[in-house]
Amino acid sequence: MHVVVQGAGGSADLDRYFGQSAEGDRAWLIAEAYHEAKRQIPSPETRRRAREIAARAILWRARQVVGAARRSAIPERLPYSVAGRGELLIEETLENIVGFGDAAVPRPEDIIMEIREQKRVDAVLMIDTSLSMTGKNLALAGVAAAVLASKLHARDYSLVVFEGTATVTKPLNVGMSREQAISRILEVPAMGYTNIEDALKRGLEQLARGRNRDRLGILITDGVYTAGENPVPWADKYPRLFVLMTEAYKMRRDLCYELAERGHGRCFPVNDYSELPYALSRLLREVLR
Repeated sequence: MHVVVQGAGGSADLDRYFGQSAEGDRAWLIAEAYHEAKRQIPSPETRRRAREIAARAILWRARQVVGAARRSAIPERLPYSVAGRGELLIEETLENIVGFGDAAVPRPEDIIMEIREQKRVDAVLMIDTSLSMTGKNLALAGVAAAVLASKLHARDYSLVVFEGTATVTKPLNVGMSREQAISRILEVPAMGYTNIEDALKRGLEQLARGRNRDRLGILITDGVYTAGENPVPWADKYPRLFVLMTEAYKMRRDLCYELAERGHGRCFPVNDYSELPYALSRLLREVLR
């Protein structure tokens, strides 16, 4: 692999480098090729730099999906005496002070502010990284994970990858940069069998660490498991479990819908891996509303 994008730094650099078509395309090609090419990169520094570029290209794509990482929030209008912060609502405030005269000084309770508080949820995203999840598919799964990271507070989400066994790459209640979280996904082996049961077990363990009232699991799978036992009994234990069903020739549609139903959630069919980030973004808009 030849690294062609130089020096991308923070969010401004993401826009400067990856926002340009040529550089953005090259960076995304690195993201797509990284998993299969990483073992052939002799220099640890070159491999680190390639992983860094791949992670930032994935984050940049996620920003396009969620609209520059805007978090969902419910607006609330309160007097300044209560809120003490927020954005001034001019019309509502003027209605309160009409008739006081030019010399009148508005009272704090006459000034109306609008504050937007993000709804807090604990979420665990479980990503199938078995043999089919290589190259472009793994990069797109990384974009979906980056969408989750962009929508939630850093300590409110967990990432679990699974094949023959499940591994927690980003624990709940642990602060971690988005780039670091995505880099860990890029380093998964992506091979072997598929153990949905173990993924749901690890996901529940992560949610047990949560501090928010609302908790949910999100499972990316085609429903075909080749290791472990029937995962359905574990779905029963979830407060809410949503399934992003990646449609494939050997998919188990029945199992995907049963997992979502038993987990008190919904199943979202995904025709192509390129739809994963958008499907997850729509799901989160519903959850965070």
